[in-house]
This record gives sequence, C-alpha cells and structure tokens, in this order.
Amino acid sequence: QVFIHGFITAEGKKMSKSEGNVVDPQTIVKKYGADATRYYLLGALPAYEDGDFSVSRFEEFYTAHLANGVGNLTSRILAMIEKYNGGAVPKESKDIFDLSKFWKNYDKAFKEYKFDDAVKVIQNLVTKCDEKISIEKPWEKVKKGEDILPLLYQLSECLRHIALSLLPIIPSSAEKILKSLNIEVSSLKPLAVEKKWSNLKRGVIVNKGEALFPRL
Repeated sequence: QVFIHGFITAEGKKMSKSEGNVVDPQTIVKKYGADATRYYLLGALPAYEDGDFSVSRFEEFYTAHLANGVGNLTSRILAMIEKYNGGAVPKESKDIFDLSKFWKNYDKAFKEYKFDDAVKVIQNLVTKCDEKISIEKPWEKVKKGEDILPLLYQLSECLRHIALSLLPIIPSSAEKILKSLNIEVSSLKPLAVEKKWSNLKRGVIVNKGEALFPRL
C-alpha cells in the first residue's frame, strides 16, 4: 500500500516561490531538532486532509506536548525514583493504566495510517500518567510514611511503554528515554513481547540525564 497525505500549507496559503512562503524543513530541523519536527508533522497535521504549518503553532505544540508533556513527565518519574528509591526500579506492581487498551488503539491508528491519531493516543497516556502523579501526590505520602514504591513502579513501567510507542515517531528521543531506564534499543524483543506489562525489572538503575526537550 502507498499512503498519500494531504498538502501542507504555510500560514493558510499554498507554498510557492512567488509567494515567498516556502518553509525550509532543514531550517526547522536545525533550530528545533529532527524529532520535534517529526512530532509536529505526524501529530499536529491530519493524516488524510490538508494541514497547515506556522512557527507559532509549531512552538505551541512543542511546548504543550514535548517540553511540558513527554519531556516533563520523563524528568518527574526518573527524579522520584532517584529521590525515593536510590535510583532503582521498585518491585513489580499491577497495571493501573489499561495498557492493553492503549496498544489496541495505537495499533489501530497505525494500521489505518492515522499518524495524528497515534500521537493523540500517546498524548492521552502521557496526560493520564501526569494526572496520576498530581492526584496521588507521592511527595506528600512519603512525609506521612506511606509506601509509594508500587506507584513508582507503575509510573516507570508506563514510561517504558510510552517510549516504545514513540520509537517510530521520535526515534532519537524515545531511545534516550529507554536508555534512561537502562534499556538498549538493540536489545529489544519483538513489540508483541515488549508491550506486555511488567517487563521492566526490579533493581534496574535509572538515570535522569538532561532535559529531553528544553523549553523555548
């Protein structure tokens, strides 16, 4: 099968030399990075209809979904594991994010070449994960002497699934997330195996590293 996407306009107008509104992808990649550019083209533009590019929309999308989304969530989870469990992944606990449904929706979007839907499915999981942290407030539970290790495992394993799902979309950044969880891409098994819950093992040492998507 051959997938053919719609036209990409610039600020609502067809790109043309006479208009002088041609967007040079290399310029965008040089300024924001290849992954950020890929994420916008796949996630912010409809797969089958015409889509529009503008710097302001690009930067809004980058800030909302990469800097404040995937990037911030990754930092939060890894920082909590380092602070509250010495940087080691806790023992396995149950799936609270309904990952089987997540992968079902993700696979469906890819089979239909609806890349924007695939990105939305990922963004929904990122939001769900973020909201869980805000609701549970693990930093307050620690002060009360409550056990937050099951939650830390659930969050770190969810992050692994997010990274797996991002591999075909933003490969370099997804690989960095996996590396921060001490997982090498070259060692990954087929996706059918990797997308099972609790593949992240107890005692694995995580590494927070630098911010994935620096704020603009």
